[in-house]
Amino acid sequence: MAIARDKRWNLLSLHFRHQYERGYRYLDRCGEFMVAMEEQFDFICQEALPTGAILSQPDLGLTLALDTNGLAMSQELPSDEGEQFLRNVVDATRLACKFVQPGAIFYSGFAAKHCHVCGTEDQALAASLEFHPAGAEALADKLGMTPKNQTVSCLLESGSYDLQVEFMPISFNSVIRETARNPGFHSTDSQRRRANRLNSLDESRNPPGGFAIGLNIDLREWNPPQNGLEAQFAELRKQLVVLREMF
Repeated sequence: MAIARDKRWNLLSLHFRHQYERGYRYLDRCGEFMVAMEEQFDFICQEALPTGAILSQPDLGLTLALDTNGLAMSQELPSDEGEQFLRNVVDATRLACKFVQPGAIFYSGFAAKHCHVCGTEDQALAASLEFHPAGAEALADKLGMTPKNQTVSCLLESGSYDLQVEFMPISFNSVIRETARNPGFHSTDSQRRRANRLNSLDESRNPPGGFAIGLNIDLREWNPPQNGLEAQFAELRKQLVVLREMF
């Protein structure tokens, strides 16, 4: 039995980006932001430098980065359709805007990356031709050749939204970490808990390796309104329903 097109896609990751204008107060207030994220939302500090800060919430596969240019967040292999991701994005952006006080938000962007794993390289290349195959076949006929695979990339716009859609064959590795973090001698309770939380992700969020077709959707809103992230994410989910069925 053939798999329904909208059911064959596995959600690999979700991504968010706030692009700042004049986010220079990051240099003065980064520490306060990081402490607030740890105390209020259970994030863990990964790196704190003048060039940028990185935090994670390993239990949910979340990674957050903040610098003078903006805030970015991603979630690997989300277990739902993005509800946890959206809640964390909203919380983090409110805190970041409180402390950094950027001059303006240039754009906000939500993206989703999908894959459909194929058995072999040839199957992945052939699957990429399933979307509007007539175009590739007409081009091949004109040139006296045979279509092998195709990549689709399209940028669409509506009002303040830009939607980037990409469909292509991909290959990737599944990396299994063989080392474990050790908190070291005389470590504090919080240091031991941090190491245990990070070690719990040894294999839980590794995507399968091999060949696949990929579907990436990136929705940006230019000069976004205040408190508009929920509406933008709802728009992304609406477009995902259509695109998963089309491809």
